[in-house]
Amino acid sequence: MANAWITGRAFIPTVGSEYEVTFGKIIYNGQTGYWTARIRADGLQPSQWIDLDTGAQLDPALAAYVVQAYREI
Repeated sequence: MANAWITGRAFIPTVGSEYEVTFGKIIYNGQTGYWTARIRADGLQPSQWIDLDTGAQLDPALAAYVVQAYREI
């Protein structure tokens, strides 16, 4: 069974854990939409999150937004 989305709480990741995070409806790369990312938290700060789809640091333009909901994967 998939983990339920957690909302209404600040996202404070556990270092080393993997999450699916959503930023809600935002403007990213010139497009308005609902954006999500699958990350590994190598630290507490968004600059320390690794995008699991690319293996690179989560795009800072996306990481600048506040996580609206998350679930551990």
